[in-house]
Amino acid sequence: MQWFVASLLGIAAIIQIISARFRAIYPPEEIIQCFDEKRFHNNATDPRWDCSHSWCVQKFRWHMAKRLWHNISSETNQWVEELLRMTEGDRRRKRQAEPLRVRQEYRRLTDTQRRNYHRAIQMLKSDSSIHPNRYDALANLHQKLGDDIHHGAAFLGWHRVMLIIYENALRQKIPSVILPYWDSRMDERLTNPSLSVMWTDEFVGNGFGRVVNGPFAYWQTPSGPLVRNLGQEGQLLSNHQTQAILSRVRMSDITEPYAQPPFDFEIRHGEVHKWIGGIMAPAEHSAFDPIFFLHHAFVDYLWELFRVNQRRAGVDPTTDYPRRFGPASQSPTSKMGFGKLNMIHGLSDIYTSQIYTYENSPTCTYRQTTCGSKYLRCEVRFGSPNCVSVTAAESRSFGNGNPSRMGTSRSRPISRSGNNQSPRSRSRNAGAPRTRGGARNTNLAQSRGQTQTRGRQMPSGGPQSRGRPNMWSQQTPIAPPNQNNRQMPPFPPNFFGNRAKRSVGIGKHVEDQLQHFSGMGEICPVKEPPHAIQNLFEMNGITDTRVWVYVPVQIVLKRNPKLQTFNVFPIRNSKMVDNVDLYDPTQYESLKDQFVPKHVRGTQQCKKDRHDSVFMKMMVHSNGLNYHGTYREFALLDARQPFSSAIAYVGVKSPEKHLTEVLFTTYDECGRVCQPYCRKSGRFVPCSGAMQVTSYPPKMYGRDYGDAVRLVWDFTEGLPVLNHDRIAVRFLC
Repeated sequence: MQWFVASLLGIAAIIQIISARFRAIYPPEEIIQCFDEKRFHNNATDPRWDCSHSWCVQKFRWHMAKRLWHNISSETNQWVEELLRMTEGDRRRKRQAEPLRVRQEYRRLTDTQRRNYHRAIQMLKSDSSIHPNRYDALANLHQKLGDDIHHGAAFLGWHRVMLIIYENALRQKIPSVILPYWDSRMDERLTNPSLSVMWTDEFVGNGFGRVVNGPFAYWQTPSGPLVRNLGQEGQLLSNHQTQAILSRVRMSDITEPYAQPPFDFEIRHGEVHKWIGGIMAPAEHSAFDPIFFLHHAFVDYLWELFRVNQRRAGVDPTTDYPRRFGPASQSPTSKMGFGKLNMIHGLSDIYTSQIYTYENSPTCTYRQTTCGSKYLRCEVRFGSPNCVSVTAAESRSFGNGNPSRMGTSRSRPISRSGNNQSPRSRSRNAGAPRTRGGARNTNLAQSRGQTQTRGRQMPSGGPQSRGRPNMWSQQTPIAPPNQNNRQMPPFPPNFFGNRAKRSVGIGKHVEDQLQHFSGMGEICPVKEPPHAIQNLFEMNGITDTRVWVYVPVQIVLKRNPKLQTFNVFPIRNSKMVDNVDLYDPTQYESLKDQFVPKHVRGTQQCKKDRHDSVFMKMMVHSNGLNYHGTYREFALLDARQPFSSAIAYVGVKSPEKHLTEVLFTTYDECGRVCQPYCRKSGRFVPCSGAMQVTSYPPKMYGRDYGDAVRLVWDFTEGLPVLNHDRIAVRFLC
């Protein structure tokens, strides 16, 4: 008998050990330290927990990706050096008065300009003289060098040089092409930004699932098919956010690693990556979608506004490199990876004084109600006129609609020099060219008080918008630069020819009239899901569903009675009791002890955003800890009930050959991260969400989606019954 009992205990111990092979582990110290950064815990709503969590995980993925991708080929390096020299070669062959390139908002391009831009990208994609093709070779630069130029002070300057390289590559194919920028604020103002004209054949193609129309239809990338998942998470940039960034005057205030989240430009820009989703969401793959360059051109435009603001405050932007710059790879003297350029060279004025400038983002006023493009309209919200993108449906009705309502005009397109006005318009205000819609528009070269020519900076009269002052309408002299700032080292010899050795005069510029920044709200509100999520299934550079397995994850939602009410009331003696929420669990003796009121971070803002939605979207992520790969899924839960639950089947690397270590994260649409519980000895205990998965039985995963469903559902008597014993991780939200 004793032998029998001992045998049973031994078998039980073996079963427990085997079951424990799917076990909780500690996440890497790097991720824990990032989660615990004080700047992410400074107030009740800013930043949202999901933003800080995803930011920390993205940093970890960058470090992991650095070990995976092949080195940049010598052919690519030689081509990049050729592209860097190309601008100066063009300048030497042309007169000094040759206009700067003027980058315009994407929807301000003429149809011909836009199609030429698309055609140049397609020509790069089809040119395989550099492996795998010239477009992907440039995108690979961002992937390979990404860990050295993110989460630190070099982020903005490095991407500025990258944009010039890309723009020059386009101009090798079609010399007239100039890189436009995408002002996502004009889409953010829509109730549903995914309905914007941006996501149509005429612009970048569809925004859900595989891109099957538009100029980039059926593109294949080194990371798999070109995929997008608009609006599942993240947020487009808003006026409120950009004004917050422009309210700062030092680079250290807006750059990693010490910027406070409301002003952290890198975190802000990353939310747009997440909002687009698909290839754009994991930053390592994002440059394979051409919208990456449109988005970063807008980031560069905003940074140039910031630099103008620095000069007004007496700060020299060319030497304002943060002393606390982050990783050693982002020190001022570290190499960019582009020829002989150092990181601090990204702060030079040469780019925007001798190569390109920006046309100001379209605006409208009460008197001038057009935005200079048929793809933009003027909309008044809360008493302030703003340019807003037209929707795809509106663009289809152009032939039958009222052109003025759509913001169209019969005026000539503005030239790159901004001087192709009619004599009458020039006589009204010689310093302010008009847009195609009739509203005056200017570029930053003019706004800084310099003419739009390469080389010299010439004083000019400051432009002023009609109806209200332009952001840069009043001229004030620049205060002398701070003498304590470190000096920029010279550029490599002959990088821009002899002109690179000339000092770039600052001259006069205009004083902005930014609205006063008055506090931040939510850093990245999430919209309800319009479509299912198309994942990339990329793992260590391999894109194949068969190297993934599915883990059932249970999400339990515990209602927060303070979050919202549903206007459902009890009736007593034929009268409605309208001061009691029928679904409020605190109204019931049997439940109220489970719902003790307590402060939950972000509740007030979430209550404002959700309105009366009866569903709560829960985002579920898996991120590899010993492999490079990410998977995203969501579940919809009934927000009315005291408790509700759902099962999400989440992809992770297959452990059939080597064990898998993965971090599971779940958060609700208000950005609150849910508490994970991991199975241990037959019960669930709080854990970090980091788990180790092996192929030993009993397997707690399915080899495919169907196996995962059958794993947790029993069909023995015809009625599906959930088998909780096959669930290894739960989240309480």
